Amino acid sequence: MLYVACLLMCSQSMLGQGVDNLWMMGYNGGGGGLNIDFYSGTRNVYQSPRNLQFLTTSVTHCNEMGNLLFYSNGIYIANALNNIMLNGADLSPSYYSTNVGYGLFIPQAALAIPWPENPSKYFLFHNTVDDSVAYSYRQYYSEIDMSLDGGLGAVVSKNNVLVADTLMYGRLTAAKHANGRDWWVVFHGAKNDEYYVYIVDPNGIHFHAIQKIGGNLFKAQGQVCFSPDGSKFALYDPLNDLHLFDFDRCSGIFSNPIHVSINDSAAGGGVAFSANSQVLYVSSSTYVYQYDLTASNILSTQTTVAVWDTFYSPSPPFATTFYLAQLAPDNKIYLSSTNGVGTLHVIDQPDSLGLDCGVCQHCISLPVFNATTIPNHPNYHLGALGSSICDSLPTGIRKPLNESEDAYTVFPNPVRDKLYVRSTTQNQSAEIIIYNSIMQTLSIPITFRVNEVAEFEATTYLWRPKQYI
Repeated sequence: MLYVACLLMCSQSMLGQGVDNLWMMGYNGGGGGLNIDFYSGTRNVYQSPRNLQFLTTSVTHCNEMGNLLFYSNGIYIANALNNIMLNGADLSPSYYSTNVGYGLFIPQAALAIPWPENPSKYFLFHNTVDDSVAYSYRQYYSEIDMSLDGGLGAVVSKNNVLVADTLMYGRLTAAKHANGRDWWVVFHGAKNDEYYVYIVDPNGIHFHAIQKIGGNLFKAQGQVCFSPDGSKFALYDPLNDLHLFDFDRCSGIFSNPIHVSINDSAAGGGVAFSANSQVLYVSSSTYVYQYDLTASNILSTQTTVAVWDTFYSPSPPFATTFYLAQLAPDNKIYLSSTNGVGTLHVIDQPDSLGLDCGVCQHCISLPVFNATTIPNHPNYHLGALGSSICDSLPTGIRKPLNESEDAYTVFPNPVRDKLYVRSTTQNQSAEIIIYNSIMQTLSIPITFRVNEVAEFEATTYLWRPKQYI
């Protein structure tokens, strides 16, 4: 007997396509707010004045249609009207957060994760600097409910302490679980080799594991990220160098640690994967390095694909060096600088090896100055891992946002021989995706007539469409 999860999507819209299409950056001292959007498939850069300012920490979260829901600079959360959200001030209380006016000067100090199967609720993970040595002593989370305050949202639970320990500040990231629904949230301890792994599922946030791997880490300005397919994890900063791991999206376990010593005089650095997850980039102040992850000896593939060209913006001492990196919806990688400058760098073809990747220094002219800001977006679009034995999806059916609760019916569930999907809508184009118990999928485009039923024949390992009734 098989349990089934069905996903129906309107053919006019791709689920989650607008979540990370807006990047909010810039600060008032540098001329005001700055937006980069990718709604058309290519970048659109423009000035957007607002009260909230960004130094480094930046979270921008939109809904599936691309409409802004909320954003944060690590100190407070703002709503779509650019006002502080109800109960959204005073995040991560500490002497540092209280005395920084423009937002936290910390890479990846906030991370927004949708609460699975709770469409109006989100978790914001956040931390700060808690001592003069620049470590964090608490990992926080806050809960946002967008159904409140007339749809502008409110913070219903704030500054909840998830972990009280000595931690590296910032460096919050996440990857989709192999089931395509839940999330793995990862951060790491300081002065040790401990990685904290939490899972976010329909019941909330749960501790999963503390894994010791890769060697001790000490304070430094750097960045972490998962590959777009969730199979690899990378960490880089100038003190601790580059650390690369494999990651199992089913078990939430790291493996195969690789340490790469990068001997340069970097003041800060970042890391990003190409869209195909096969090429890794390290931005190390005055250099950009590339690694071929498909090679049997990854270390031997280190290639210098850019050396800072001594450009300043607008003039010395504001050097346009290389700092934080982020893969964008247009499949290009954008890099900030270690100063407040009027440009961004871009890697135009990051899937390509060597100089063919096309690092273009200070090619993106900005209408205002940006500090060191780059948004912190995990891959919100990653789906289930096909052929995985890991399946914790519930039975049932997910409907398009504009459909009523009774627009589709799936029965029986669990199913032994035949599965039926009925639509009560008129001429509705949809895509039916069926997951079996070992995460194999069947995807079929269908146009339903009123009360039409689609029938599927089930075998142990395969779904075969049989006929329409």
